[in-house]
Amino acid sequence: MPERWPETPTFAEYLRLLHDRREELGYPLAPYSDSEWQRSVRFERRGAFDDLRAMAETLLDVYPDDEPHRLFWHVLLAFCDSRTGQLEKGLTRLDELEREIDRYLPAHAQHLATRETQFLVDAERILIFIELGLHEEATPLIAKTRERATALGPGQWTDAVLAEMVVALAVDAFARLERTYEEACSDPMYARLTDEQKARLLLRLAMSRGERERRDSDRPRTALPLFEEVLASPLDLRDRLLAEQRAAELMMDAGDSGGASAALERAKSALAQRRRAPDAHPSRYEVDQIVSEARLALLRRAGQQELEAHLAQAHVAFDALLDRWRATEATEAGLAILHMRDRLRVTESIVELILTVHGEEGPERALTEIVRAQQLGSLARELDAPAPTLADIRTTLVPPDGGLLVFLPGAVHSYVFSIDANDLSAFELPPIYRLDPLLRKLIGTIDEALLARRSSGPAADALERTTRDVAADLLPPAVRAVLAGWDEVGIVGIDSLGYVPFEYLPLEGGERLGDRMAVGYLPSLPVGAALAARERVAANASIALLAAPDAPEATATLADELAPLRFGDAERARLGRGTSVPFEVVGRATLGGALAGDWREHIALQLLGHGLPTARPDRPQGLLFFPSGEDDGVLTPALAAQLRVPERVVLTACGAWRGPRRRGDDGRAHLGGSLLLAGARTIVLSQTAVDYQESLAFTGDWYASLTRDATSPARALRDARSKARERASDDLHPVHAYLFHAVGLPSEASPPVEFASPGSAQRTWMTWTVAGLAGAACAASFALRRRRAA
Repeated sequence: MPERWPETPTFAEYLRLLHDRREELGYPLAPYSDSEWQRSVRFERRGAFDDLRAMAETLLDVYPDDEPHRLFWHVLLAFCDSRTGQLEKGLTRLDELEREIDRYLPAHAQHLATRETQFLVDAERILIFIELGLHEEATPLIAKTRERATALGPGQWTDAVLAEMVVALAVDAFARLERTYEEACSDPMYARLTDEQKARLLLRLAMSRGERERRDSDRPRTALPLFEEVLASPLDLRDRLLAEQRAAELMMDAGDSGGASAALERAKSALAQRRRAPDAHPSRYEVDQIVSEARLALLRRAGQQELEAHLAQAHVAFDALLDRWRATEATEAGLAILHMRDRLRVTESIVELILTVHGEEGPERALTEIVRAQQLGSLARELDAPAPTLADIRTTLVPPDGGLLVFLPGAVHSYVFSIDANDLSAFELPPIYRLDPLLRKLIGTIDEALLARRSSGPAADALERTTRDVAADLLPPAVRAVLAGWDEVGIVGIDSLGYVPFEYLPLEGGERLGDRMAVGYLPSLPVGAALAARERVAANASIALLAAPDAPEATATLADELAPLRFGDAERARLGRGTSVPFEVVGRATLGGALAGDWREHIALQLLGHGLPTARPDRPQGLLFFPSGEDDGVLTPALAAQLRVPERVVLTACGAWRGPRRRGDDGRAHLGGSLLLAGARTIVLSQTAVDYQESLAFTGDWYASLTRDATSPARALRDARSKARERASDDLHPVHAYLFHAVGLPSEASPPVEFASPGSAQRTWMTWTVAGLAGAACAASFALRRRRAA
């Protein structure tokens, strides 16, 4: 305990002391009550959380019989857990608390401390779910939180409204966000708020309305007048800063440089009133100010000297951002290096300034800054990945006869950098506000086309229109001109954009990108450098196959709706097409056996089973095997990282690439990222559902090309797509052939092979993939049938 805190604080003393430390903790007394940005984890202040934890533990010792307050102390311990990266521990503590409250509540239902604790348990759980990317799990809690908050009074009701805002911001649902605040301002509870509380809600309404107007140029411009009303209301210093800075952004969108300049001058005066240590990192508001002033200078076409001064300030902001992130402890769920608005804006700003100020040297200098940010991704840090130079990237990561496209989405300008053996160029793309809705629409139209299972009709037409729109935005003419000279392309930054099957994007004449060239995906440039630095291992001429053909039958509590898997001669024939390499099969594979086995010297390891999405924070998407001992048979991302895998791993199951959306992070929370951490160099997997029979044929063709020609995984996928087009029919939409992706180092040729003994080959030939690959494909087929029935 700090010396300034009493050894036996009373409840009132505790509240006063906590209130005094709000600024240091970077978090309000009640969750969500200051602003949405306060939810950012402040690990540079971990000492303050350790103090708070010590104080709560002391209170538990001193007042063991103070039941309602004892529950509250446990909420604060969960709060400390989540703010110091121990998210699962925090959830476990909240689960235990909820059980205690359920036992305690009947006799104390009207006790204010108990009802406040109940509210805070839900609010803290919402916050942890958001941090883990589990937005669908957070949303149902919002209604319950609002209901409880209404009974507690205006203060907590306001907090609950702001909690809804946090969830909406986490998924960029600005229409929902605006609707939340419009409903809040017409709610009977609104009249009971103080003038400052009303101004706070009006400010959030203005912010959400402004974001919607940025996304839709046809909407009436009503946000700026609302900001004027807000600024005439009583606001605390932080909200006033926020209002001035957001209003300035909208003015710049409208081309009003004079109005934006005046608003930023007022914001600068307000910033001067904040008392901060001279050596402190720039605050979130100071970062916003730096970025906004730089954007204004670019809009005014300021001179070289002024732009260089803004660039120097942007470097200060960017360095501070990276220092804060470097001090943030990584979690298995992954963290979002560019997800929050200020992180996205400062990175975009520094790139735009560098490209403007440095001319021909601009792209290489900007790429260096992007690599610095990528180096702090969750997967990159666990791999201790280096920051590769442009020469390193060209030597180890640029595909032969091809190049890389590195995507960086931004709020005002997005960019793509093309890198090949001879050239590095930067191209401007539409802002993320325009890209996000289109990419969400793309995923929806793919799902509809897969369900329709036909190459013509309304669903197919909608998919064609959407893919043309996506291609126009992500592959404009200048980028296509670069691609015309390549035979293979590596896509870097897919976690920044969201899921995009680049293979299916159309080129001139209707040809698909994945037909003309081999396509691969790389989580980030530092991750690629770390993978390339691994020593290569000679492989035996065999493929290990772990299959769980009827695992749902054994684990009904986890997968009671999954269909039993069936296999026959037709499936065997499809799996054996084109390759004589034997498979060493483990049928009815258990999770324990998969973890205990050593698969490192095989050509490839294939994991086959039902895809099992779950709400658990440590397993956003899993593969279902047979239980062993006390485990439940689910291979989670956390467990996948413990496997001993070869250089190539194939995941044949629905949605194996799914995971929490972490804009700008590098896929640590996905099964694919975990397997790269485990030792793989390339993973082949799908983001979507996949068809049973076609998956068998497609994967068989991929193995045939990979093993017969010793080609790279990306080129083998192109060969398999070619075979899929030859057998296309009206019973399956052709997009299916473009939904298998190679992630990691897919341009590498297959490793050197040491041929297995003839006896080994003969022993395994009759059993090789009869169980496994069919299992996952059947699971996918069943998932499609379920969705169609629904």
